[in-house]
Amino acid sequence: MSHPFAHIFKNVFQVAYVADDLERATRWFRDNMDTPEWTFISGMRAVDCVVDGEPAPLWEIDVAVVNVGTTNIEIIRPVAGPVGMYADHIDSSKPATFHHLGMLVEDMEETTASLEAYGKRWTTAFESPGFGLVAYADFSRELGHYVEALQLAPEGKEFFADLAKKSGY
Repeated sequence: MSHPFAHIFKNVFQVAYVADDLERATRWFRDNMDTPEWTFISGMRAVDCVVDGEPAPLWEIDVAVVNVGTTNIEIIRPVAGPVGMYADHIDSSKPATFHHLGMLVEDMEETTASLEAYGKRWTTAFESPGFGLVAYADFSRELGHYVEALQLAPEGKEFFADLAKKSGY
């Protein structure tokens, strides 16, 4: 049986974690995995955010990101609004908890149609100013994590290309 959503895995670019303390989490990665210097983005807010089919006028997270070559590592700290998909997965006994794989997509509408043909829907979708269109599907029951689709805007492509260059790998 063919699954129309499988193609999304051809462009995995990000491994993402959640944490309640970004300093603790990034320090662990630096000390234990010798990651390059992290970039911190505080107060990242979504535009036109929809969570579980409902508009979410306030949705805010803090983020730390680093690249190791072309692979992006992201750590998210939930801040405000309906950000339970992050907060509910935090294990405070660990510096960071795995949350999702991020996939680059060229066409969010086409990816949405593939996801719906698979029998799923986006649980959270929004525009991230300066980065692009973002959407999450909950595969926790099946795989233990979320899947994120990201259609990068030109500024987002530049941001991640710069991170890759800075990584030194």
